[in-house]
Amino acid sequence: MRAKVPQSIDLEEKVVGKLTVKQFMYLLGGALFGYLIYKTYDVGALNVYLAFTIIALIALIALAFAFARPNQQPFEDFIGNLVLFLFVPKRRLWSKDAVGHGVAVKIKKKGEDKKELAKPKQVTPDRLKALAAVLDSRGFEVGEEQRQAHLENVDAQIKKGDRAGFVPTEKPSDNKEENK
Repeated sequence: MRAKVPQSIDLEEKVVGKLTVKQFMYLLGGALFGYLIYKTYDVGALNVYLAFTIIALIALIALAFAFARPNQQPFEDFIGNLVLFLFVPKRRLWSKDAVGHGVAVKIKKKGEDKKELAKPKQVTPDRLKALAAVLDSRGFEVGEEQRQAHLENVDAQIKKGDRAGFVPTEKPSDNKEENK
């Protein structure tokens, strides 16, 4: 019997109704801050309108932090990325005189660049067979016995007429009568 692997392991646990702890704290903080603003302003007509405007703004910010997920990321991450985008320079300029980046440049003398170049390896028939074995095994080197067994298996399949997976060596003729 197979066990089911849970697929939603990155979801936060719901604690208060359908709210997570983080969402509940954002809403509770917004409500407490709004209540504090309401109690600190006097009851005058202009002050009441100003207080309710500030409270509505706080409520919108608290709702955004609790529920908004722009670009599938939490709102606090979005705000952090927005601040970085606004204040970090977007254009990077290279300066030849820049110091302190840890790049060392070594100037070669005229005679140093004429060092002996690496000699290419000579291809011998044994080396060619070894390379062919590696290519046939798709990167896994096989021994001579396994290679011979594989070649015999391929020959047996060709003799039986089972050519599935093999590329024909001769180009079929365009004449339909010859192909039949």
